[in-house]
Amino acid sequence: MSPEMITFRLVPEVRQSSRRVVGFLEGHRELDAAREFYALKQSRKMFVSVSIEEWANGGNDIITRFHGFPNDSEYPLSFVFKVKEKRLGHRFYGYLYQPQPMISPRLQICVLCIHALKDEAETDRKELKRVDDWRKSNAAQAAIRVVYPDKKKDNEKGRLLPWKM
Repeated sequence: MSPEMITFRLVPEVRQSSRRVVGFLEGHRELDAAREFYALKQSRKMFVSVSIEEWANGGNDIITRFHGFPNDSEYPLSFVFKVKEKRLGHRFYGYLYQPQPMISPRLQICVLCIHALKDEAETDRKELKRVDDWRKSNAAQAAIRVVYPDKKKDNEKGRLLPWKM
């Protein structure tokens, strides 16, 4: 999980709002959400894109399309976008993050990390653990700060901002 390899980018071609955005964490073999998203059939990709737009526009959980895990004692910040294809379901797992608490406290992003295929109803706890490991990683936080620097916070902690390195 080297910081120079990990990047964060917004999901292109999807309308995002000023308060909620969705992006992909990339640059490590485990981070396959973007790659698998673009490999979907066009109709499935459109379904996920519409779900992302719905969430970005303030939509509450739609259990068949996307939802968080707020009542999960271990992984309350985890999030999933999903689409069913025949017997299997595609799951795009990520986490919710507030990248700029000092300058834009209302901004919330969903950082999509991993893709999984599943045929059972329950979420595999291992997937949530993997996502939470990325949430806690310095590499992921640094990648997000390139796109969403929190100037006050970074300056207060004596860190150089990414474009000043």
